[in-house]
Amino acid sequence: MSKADIAENVITELRRFAKLYSVDSLFVVGGYCRAKILNDPEDINDIDVASAYPHQAMRLCGLFASEILRTTPRFYTRTGTGVVEYKGLKVEFQNQSINTYMHNEDILLWMRKKGISNTPLLNNVYGRDLTINSLIYSISNGELYDITGRAVDDLQNKIIDTILPGELIIKYNPSVVLRAIHFACRYDFNIVPPLRKLMKKQRGRLEKAYSQEHLTKEIDKILRSDTKRGLKELQKFNLFGLVIPDQLQQYLKEVNDERD
Repeated sequence: MSKADIAENVITELRRFAKLYSVDSLFVVGGYCRAKILNDPEDINDIDVASAYPHQAMRLCGLFASEILRTTPRFYTRTGTGVVEYKGLKVEFQNQSINTYMHNEDILLWMRKKGISNTPLLNNVYGRDLTINSLIYSISNGELYDITGRAVDDLQNKIIDTILPGELIIKYNPSVVLRAIHFACRYDFNIVPPLRKLMKKQRGRLEKAYSQEHLTKEIDKILRSDTKRGLKELQKFNLFGLVIPDQLQQYLKEVNDERD
């Protein structure tokens, strides 16, 4: 069974669960929605389920696990999340964003100035880094919603941009630089000029914030998406030095094999 088939089975089970317990406040957020609108089922690696109400996610996770999947969930108090696995696919129930920086005062101030209520669901969506990841899917009616008003346009126009102002999200989540490159390479999208300008100055911040193991993993996603473009983009953003020699040798060999 493919990941896409497993994901659709999960959605079916979630819908059955929501109907059984009269829950209309559950939404799938993140990568599943992006993959659905881009018709890229191979990009579904997990299912993130967000609740519209405070403190509801872990309770619903426990019910879903015991009553529908007949399994035991894992709970994470720090992030307020619960996790189950369905045929190898991770399903995570979330309240607000799992990114703790979404509780920082400067981000909450930006949201207030924009008239964005700090509800669990909106906090979760605006913590999704890139606009293309900000769609939500209603489990109860099967509809996709673009509550930021930016996701659909950017997907249609093949644009990579951040939901929060670039300088603000990079301050707290510098890995967005590598994620922007990854999705640009995977989907042949273009990173908007203001974000590109900010990204060129972030190598030191990335090296300080993350282990080499983490950086290598993120760079591997870029190079697996499109090796030639990935190498070029890393050079453009002064990030080529983050590629470890063994990793570089592996992907240069693949490029040479393609030429042969």
